Amino acid sequence: MLAQPRGGYESAKAYTEMRRSVEPFLHLVHPKPVPWRTVIAPIAEALGVPLVAYDEWVTSLQKSIDGRGTEEEVELMKANPALRLVDLFKGLKTSPERESLGTVYLSTQKSTQVSETLANLPPLDADRARTWIAAWRRSGFLA
Repeated sequence: MLAQPRGGYESAKAYTEMRRSVEPFLHLVHPKPVPWRTVIAPIAEALGVPLVAYDEWVTSLQKSIDGRGTEEEVELMKANPALRLVDLFKGLKTSPERESLGTVYLSTQKSTQVSETLANLPPLDADRARTWIAAWRRSGFLA
């Protein structure tokens, strides 16, 4: 018997289970949602950055390029790619009917029937978020 995948391989295993399904559409998302803060707080802590409200963050992004010349804006956008998406970020709205950043909720009812791995995932937690940070550092994505 194979060991249960660890460290983010669950999605690959779930995908292999789902790809043989006769269902025309299956959503490969975590089936047990947790509050955004559960995941983002340990990431912010590991990176040594403060948590701020979404609107405050978007406003700060916008202010960092307001009144700049085109050349200076381009250089700032090279240094901080989030600046390239500031208009998109301003348009995203949160609500009780939507996921974080305004995305729609995706049903996992059929996905969890097809994928035992997906059905048995534990909820995301701070330990998992710290595992992601460690993996991103090992890969060189984060310093």
